[in-house]
Amino acid sequence: MTARGGQERRERGDEEEAKHGRYGEGVVSIAAKVSRDHGARERERPEEGHRTLADITHHPTSFSTAVHGTVFARRSDVVRRLAAGDRLLLVPDPPGAEVPAVWVHAVGGDVVGHLPVQVAAWLAPRMLTGTRCRARVEHVGTDDVASWNRLIITVECSDVVQSTAD
Repeated sequence: MTARGGQERRERGDEEEAKHGRYGEGVVSIAAKVSRDHGARERERPEEGHRTLADITHHPTSFSTAVHGTVFARRSDVVRRLAAGDRLLLVPDPPGAEVPAVWVHAVGGDVVGHLPVQVAAWLAPRMLTGTRCRARVEHVGTDDVASWNRLIITVECSDVVQSTAD
């Protein structure tokens, strides 16, 4: 194998990623999209009323994302027990966390992993202020799939409207 052959394979891989996205055709990671959008927005000069990544009202209420950290502390055993359609619990870090995380748990309480930091950065504050989120398993890959892409979930969020007593 030559160094040139390796370079050509990497270039083909880059072309495939550009065509189908890092997570494959049909599965678009909101984390990757948010990351790309964030870079583009940082290059723009915000005008008055311009929304930025930090504007937590500008994010989707329903999206698909990969779950990270699924190979630590025997979490891969939990992932293997999951199937498409299974319900999952999302738990944000407590207020004041330097880098907020949103942890993903199986219904029995076992930790499965966490949402990508690009998603948790805007979702954790929303959850801490009353937004309720439900998650379901969309796809579980086999052990030969990269761990950061092995478990894909669908998240649906809704803001809780607090009623006032008269």
